[in-house]
Amino acid sequence: MKYNIKKAGEYSNKLQNKIDAILRELGFIGFGATPSDFYNYDIVENHKKSALSKDYEDEVVNVIPEKAMISASSLDLLKVVDAMLIEKLKIDNEISKMKKSLTIYHTRLDKEVSLDIALQDNKKFRETLLPRLKELSEKANINTTKEAEVNSINVEGNATKLKYIVEVEKKLKFDAKEAAKYYKELLQDLDELSYAIDNKLASELFEFEPQFDVYDNIEKIVEDYMSRK
Repeated sequence: MKYNIKKAGEYSNKLQNKIDAILRELGFIGFGATPSDFYNYDIVENHKKSALSKDYEDEVVNVIPEKAMISASSLDLLKVVDAMLIEKLKIDNEISKMKKSLTIYHTRLDKEVSLDIALQDNKKFRETLLPRLKELSEKANINTTKEAEVNSINVEGNATKLKYIVEVEKKLKFDAKEAAKYYKELLQDLDELSYAIDNKLASELFEFEPQFDVYDNIEKIVEDYMSRK
């Protein structure tokens, strides 16, 4: 089957989601998680009612846990997790190999760089510079007033405080229009880089045969895997 990097990444993420779901079901991960006996034992209860009187008969009850989502033992489920982890390693390795072979023209550096560097820098510029430039572009000079007071002596010779108005002028140390222009140019550069990255992620293909249908529910995935063994 033909995969591009984007599709392969989605497959890898869905595999991880299924792995996490199985481990949560087993009680191995999650807040206050404890392993569940539902997947470790077949539970049979022998109700010794005959001990009460001859009017009662003993009853054997096979306990079917309401919480159990999958019809398999914990060992079987861990085997499935193992297989899915191996599958994820395989697809991640193919993604890594493909990324290493690709380069992208980096508008900020004016040169070709690896796909990973382009991805890292695009994220870094967007998270560090863009929001701060946007904030600066929206600033303006501010004029406010506040009250202050001085110590004085009134006509009776007593100490007193006199209040007066202070005009506060906060003048920008930079040109907000220049910040806005800087922000716009950087955003355009990063959008071009994002487009180039997306194009590479979608256009470069490699062969990979998936072993799991990640669109099935967990029970179907487990059932299909166990049927192949």
